[in-house]
Amino acid sequence: MMQWRGTKSLRSNMRTERFCKECGGKYYSKGLCFRHYLNQLRASRKKVSLVKEDLDCYVSSCDRKAKARGLCQAHYVQRLDGRPFSEIRRRVIEFSDESGRVCTECSEYKTYRNFYRTSNGKSYRAKCKECTIKLNTMWNRKRTRT
Repeated sequence: MMQWRGTKSLRSNMRTERFCKECGGKYYSKGLCFRHYLNQLRASRKKVSLVKEDLDCYVSSCDRKAKARGLCQAHYVQRLDGRPFSEIRRRVIEFSDESGRVCTECSEYKTYRNFYRTSNGKSYRAKCKECTIKLNTMWNRKRTRT
């Protein structure tokens, strides 16, 4: 049985003396001494923008700014998913103002009296009371049938 711990001969055969590529100092990691390794690590942590901020998305029909690999966020996600590039739909609906908001379920503008408050009590839910009741009754029916 070979013992790896406590055997000097095996350890000395495995490790050879290495020195820093930059200064010839004592080896620390990745071919560098501790000082040069830290400098390289700090340099790699700096954010370097590969895309200029004034570039538009690579897709010709899109007028959004490029975020990564020459694409806007939406087209980049489409590329990651393996989908062909398609036109991005934009929401131009005002969802709320001082007196009310638009329900996300029925897309109707209603006053805040028609919305339940959230559990923290600081804001209102996205769906109106009518839609919430409809969804809850449908969910309860599905649950009781099975």
